Amino acid sequence: MKSIRFLLGGVGLQLTLAVLVSHAWPGCQFIFHEDQLLENLTALFFLAAGIMGIWSMVRRAGHRKLYLAVAVLGVVGFLDEMSFGERHLELDMPQVAGKKVDAIHDLVSVAISVARSSPIAAVLTIVLVLVIGALGFRVLSLRLQVLLGLVRKHPPYAALTVSAGLVFLAVLLDVHLVRFATDRAVEETLEMNAGLILAFVSFLPMGAEPSE
Repeated sequence: MKSIRFLLGGVGLQLTLAVLVSHAWPGCQFIFHEDQLLENLTALFFLAAGIMGIWSMVRRAGHRKLYLAVAVLGVVGFLDEMSFGERHLELDMPQVAGKKVDAIHDLVSVAISVARSSPIAAVLTIVLVLVIGALGFRVLSLRLQVLLGLVRKHPPYAALTVSAGLVFLAVLLDVHLVRFATDRAVEETLEMNAGLILAFVSFLPMGAEPSE
């Protein structure tokens, strides 16, 4: 698991720098805002990940599901960072429960808003989340040992796992389930690292196969 420790160490260092910059140089906080440096870099990294995932699926033998996941996550991440073209193409994005949906994580905000609207909605939302979670756990549990083996053995799978984890943490910050003074800087840094790590998945070598 050295690859995971290395990736987490790099992310931790960047998060520390982001918090320090946000505290020590308030005038530099604009780089964490929408359409600024970090968001543009994040979009670029996710786009690169999508392109490399598609290239790896076409040109490499084996592990096609891994590269398919990278391609899909890369393209979706890029579109999400670009708000699916809303600002650049002047699109009118749909509204659900009074909230504009221009990114995937907005669906989480909608779910939270609906849950808070009434006790019945809250119960129904909790039940739905539990059912989806139970089904997801059931599917994963059937292949959990296989997945863990791939993560331990192959650096690309470990990198994909770290990237997905960073996205999950960023979503928690984006929907304000967790709040603190520098949460915007931390959120944007998490997303940027998720895109960067995902872009490198296709470059990382697979672990050695056991000899027969």
